[in-house]
Amino acid sequence: MVRHSAFYLAAAASLCLGFAAAEDVVVVSGPKEFDALLKDNSFVVAEFFAPWCGHCKKLAPEYEKAAGPLKKNNPPVTLASIDATEEANKPLAEKYGVQGFPTLKIFKGGDASAPTDYNGPREADGIVSYLQKQSGPASVELTSKADVPAFVQKEVAVLGVFADAKSTEFKTFSAAADAARDEYDFGHVFDSSFLDGEAEPQAAPSILMFKQYDAPMLKYQGKLTDKAAIMEWLSSKSLPSLVELDQKPRNRAALQKIFSSPTPKLLGFAGKDDSNLAEFKKALTDVPTTGAALQVVFIETGGNAQALQYFGIEAKDTPAFVIHDQNNNAKYISFNTKPSKLPGFVSDYEAGKLEKHVKTEAPPKKNNGPVKVVTGTTFEDIVLAKGQNTMIEFYAPWCGHCKTLAPIYEEVGEFFQKNKTVTIAKMDATANDVPDGRFQVKGFPTLMFVDSKGEIKPYEGERTKDGLVEFIEANSVGASSSAASKEEL
Repeated sequence: MVRHSAFYLAAAASLCLGFAAAEDVVVVSGPKEFDALLKDNSFVVAEFFAPWCGHCKKLAPEYEKAAGPLKKNNPPVTLASIDATEEANKPLAEKYGVQGFPTLKIFKGGDASAPTDYNGPREADGIVSYLQKQSGPASVELTSKADVPAFVQKEVAVLGVFADAKSTEFKTFSAAADAARDEYDFGHVFDSSFLDGEAEPQAAPSILMFKQYDAPMLKYQGKLTDKAAIMEWLSSKSLPSLVELDQKPRNRAALQKIFSSPTPKLLGFAGKDDSNLAEFKKALTDVPTTGAALQVVFIETGGNAQALQYFGIEAKDTPAFVIHDQNNNAKYISFNTKPSKLPGFVSDYEAGKLEKHVKTEAPPKKNNGPVKVVTGTTFEDIVLAKGQNTMIEFYAPWCGHCKTLAPIYEEVGEFFQKNKTVTIAKMDATANDVPDGRFQVKGFPTLMFVDSKGEIKPYEGERTKDGLVEFIEANSVGASSSAASKEEL
């Protein structure tokens, strides 16, 4: 199954990938070799791959290209590759929780017990740049007044002021910087006069945050020896007052947190030329909530066609407000709205007065084929029909695995076509909402079975005609026997 968020043959195949031929990428086989590698190298990046993985094949030449420059870095960075399908490497893959490919882990100081995830780019220059930053000091010392102006112009710059490097406060700051170096730029000075012109004189120790948005400078008021408190301050204060769906670093980190959270989302859609855009954004920034927690995101329609498609919104429908409650598979939409309407929209949501919006295709005029076509509005009538045993496939038109399954699934439909108690159905889950929250579609294809008593079971077996038929027959309640079905066919 192609997982969401992952859009992700043995030795001979790995040679085709180029792993064994790469002079600068270290090929690892087994825990002993891996332990020896960590012992001899202070900074190691290990890629766990599968020879059949398309994403791994795409990464391979970039990874190899990056290995040479990183080998010459100060300190050196060693890139390693581990075929997770190899029997000798399976204990390593299991130990480090490898569940998808490629998975990249960073090991520092020979410590095999606590790697960090590689979250950087997947092309050579980006890999080199990212790992050079990772291998260097987490916080850069600014050694003159002239260093400060350029540093504070970064998207989010965190600057520590300390008397010396021996203090507990500096060590705590450095630990926080190391943990959060992916998200922010950290620097420090041991002479507070360097800040003249950029900030008011700050007594050591202190921590400042400079941002290119919202409040230009903030000062940490908490305990300077509490790493967790510093991390929490960084996380909360670095968020923009209104998060926007774009690729800016300030929003990217915030969006990752928002979309990985189960909290319902309030989304505002508007075009950049909308006459009320400033007022629209202010309404989202100041949104009042009395009971329900909502995470707010602004989406500019011009560069976010995929988001519009997901919610079934066209440009002519905007400005629009959307409340998306993933936990209940519920979407509530106010089309062609005004900023002044937002408080009432949120209030009605909190009071349970809004009608659920279901994105749907028009049902086909004829639907008598071996595989019934399901839409958002016909889902209940077909999939949850009383007395029926139904196998439903949720697919995406662009999904390669779905295309491979299609002819097999059609054969399954033909097998059961004359069986009046079994229905084989499919639904384009990119064009239709699944209105029942019990059906969680997190990848394509997703196959689920509903027996005639309403019990739902996921299908996780082999995607073959025999496998599907056997599962359906074994789990159907009150269905005609397969023998009868075959005789009718």
